[in-house]
Amino acid sequence: MPYVRPIITDGHPTLRKVAKKIDLKELDDPLFQQLIDDMFETMYAAPGVGLAAPQVNVSKRLFVMDVGEDEEHPEGGVIVRFRASGMLELAWHLFTWGNKIEIVEPASLRQQITTEMRAALAHHEEPLRFTYVLDSKKAS
Repeated sequence: MPYVRPIITDGHPTLRKVAKKIDLKELDDPLFQQLIDDMFETMYAAPGVGLAAPQVNVSKRLFVMDVGEDEEHPEGGVIVRFRASGMLELAWHLFTWGNKIEIVEPASLRQQITTEMRAALAHHEEPLRFTYVLDSKKAS
């Protein structure tokens, strides 16, 4: 059962550290899934549309969001801008988001990512399957 975690404030040591990368093996861990559920519960109680794990005193590179639906974004779409340390990290994010993303611009990045993803998938007999949950309430 998800619960509301305390949100830490500016000046807390956790917010001053570089959060740890998430190992893909963690996604299968029930405690990690509990963290995700707790983060959604905390975000809704705040209220908010997004919450990062360090805000609930967990030094992990994890972010949850629920953008909902509105007239401008009838499917609940959102534009996400972020910096990645390189092509491998960027590709990892895109793999975890699955077919829920579209690279709008620049076209050269769209082509480069498409090429990288095809090359990575060519090494596997079965396609990789990842699920990225934007709203745990809708998924249950």
